[in-house]
Amino acid sequence: MKFKVLLALCFLVLATPILFYIYQFGFGLWSEHSDWASMGSALGGLYTPILALLTLAVLVKQLQIQAQSRDYEQRETSRKLVFDMVEKFAQKIEERLDDELRHNLYVLSEMPKGHPDSHVLKSG
Repeated sequence: MKFKVLLALCFLVLATPILFYIYQFGFGLWSEHSDWASMGSALGGLYTPILALLTLAVLVKQLQIQAQSRDYEQRETSRKLVFDMVEKFAQKIEERLDDELRHNLYVLSEMPKGHPDSHVLKSG
């Protein structure tokens, strides 16, 4: 909806100089080259600043969109980096736990029954 309103506004701004020219000088096909030159000069003088302002507005909007895109990319990159770090940390913890568990199981399997320290490994 906002885009349609903006498009209609741009069309109105671009049509206004032609409408003013037709209102002031009339509409028709002129036989004199100087009449065409006068019309071109008048419309060129009116359209140049209008188009310059519209171009500036488009450039400002592009800069805003680019800044939003850059911010989004930075957030996503940071988020991915954090998730990757958490994943690596979880893998390291799992590896250490697995190594420790394997070691404890090995020690338990090698420990003779009735050994005085066997209760420590069984409870821990």
